[in-house]
Amino acid sequence: MDRALDFIRAKAENDRPFLAVIWFNPPHSPVVGNPRYMAQHYADLPENQQHYYSLATAVDAQMGRLRNTLRELGIADQTLLVFTSDNGPGPPVGRTFKPDARLQGSAGPFRERKASLYEGGIRVPGLIEWPTQIRSGTVIDAPCTTLDYLPTIATLLDIELPRRPFDGIDLMPLLTGAQQERGRPIGFYFRDAIALSDDRFKLIDAKQSRGRGGNDRAFDDRKFELFDLIADPGETTDVSDRHPDIVIAMKSELKTWVASVENSHDGNDYQAGKTRLFLLSGQSNMKNLDPETTFLPTLRKSFPNDTLILVKVAYGGRSISRWVPRGKIYAELLGKAKEAIEKNGTATNDLDSISFVWMQGERDHQQDATTQAYADNLRQLRRQLIDDFGREDISWVIGRLSDARVSTANWDTIRQIQVDFANGNSFAKWVDTDDLNGVNNGVHCPPEGYDEMGKRFATAAIELIQKEETN
Repeated sequence: MDRALDFIRAKAENDRPFLAVIWFNPPHSPVVGNPRYMAQHYADLPENQQHYYSLATAVDAQMGRLRNTLRELGIADQTLLVFTSDNGPGPPVGRTFKPDARLQGSAGPFRERKASLYEGGIRVPGLIEWPTQIRSGTVIDAPCTTLDYLPTIATLLDIELPRRPFDGIDLMPLLTGAQQERGRPIGFYFRDAIALSDDRFKLIDAKQSRGRGGNDRAFDDRKFELFDLIADPGETTDVSDRHPDIVIAMKSELKTWVASVENSHDGNDYQAGKTRLFLLSGQSNMKNLDPETTFLPTLRKSFPNDTLILVKVAYGGRSISRWVPRGKIYAELLGKAKEAIEKNGTATNDLDSISFVWMQGERDHQQDATTQAYADNLRQLRRQLIDDFGREDISWVIGRLSDARVSTANWDTIRQIQVDFANGNSFAKWVDTDDLNGVNNGVHCPPEGYDEMGKRFATAAIELIQKEETN
């Protein structure tokens, strides 16, 4: 939790959104209790229970730290906080529960335990807190799953998911009361046991294979049970004989879902998209731009199935001479790009596109000589990239200097050189940044200016890529 809180504080202090995923091992085995909580709260219990219950208290305390920190930072009302468990209590089904063992979790009225597809293995409580969006005290009776996290978050952030099967749904209509039922069943597949749960009924073949692999039983040879989870959440009575039409319909849907799962398992739903390299470089305005905030999200909307490799090397107060001819900063950029390409397992020639995003020139306007050499240096920089990547089709996005020092002779000259370079080349576009530098019209931008800059850079890169790929 310490590392998570440091991460959250850093994001909050810079007014940045964040996603934090925090996994607790307790009270999973090995069950080694918290001595302080054992003594404070559970000293009158048997030692094995002291260990188990003190770990639950330790998790509770850490969640308290998290919630208190969100309040202290003033972001609790805008933060979606979710707490749940991954499965029912141990020991797993098939192993004997020993009252004197340290694993003391209970599935309550539900059938079986961890590693079972009966409710005792898969039904767990879930808590969601989002004060500005979800009314306190709301209770959702419809079944939900952690598979719903992805489509819910994607919808909230207006992110288009890749075109492939997803089992989850957007939970917000349920959480806000706009929808009362899930409307879409949840499938389960574990060690050859399979199940399908909808808003009322659950169809299950609970027989498991040994080990983690399946035993390839034919679907039509399976023996299913049907439970009414509203009337019988403990799954004590098989009602398949009473509802043959429901069994037929759910078996058909489950068979289709299992085939889809196996298709995904074989990799058929995840055919590799294109691989694209984006190089970002320049001076302080590029240094201050966080590509994770708007640049990459904008790219992902247009290229949801593609692998996007991003490399950024930028330093404040540096002339273009640090890049050409093959200066130190250029060497660093090239080295990191080659390393990232190799790490991705891709050859440079196999990249489907390379985009170079450039925001620089503030330093060069300070001297007549560097201003006069700027156009030649831009052309030299392009030639270096072509030679070092061995391809001509590198697209360029150039952020034109803002209007912070318009009417300063050299500043205006640099701006015009950037525009002329882009307008004179079909592979390039220039981006207007005049309205991004805040009310004081400074050389640097406020956070919202960099956010918009990232969007504009990404949009220009997308347009160039799409133009090249449609020709």
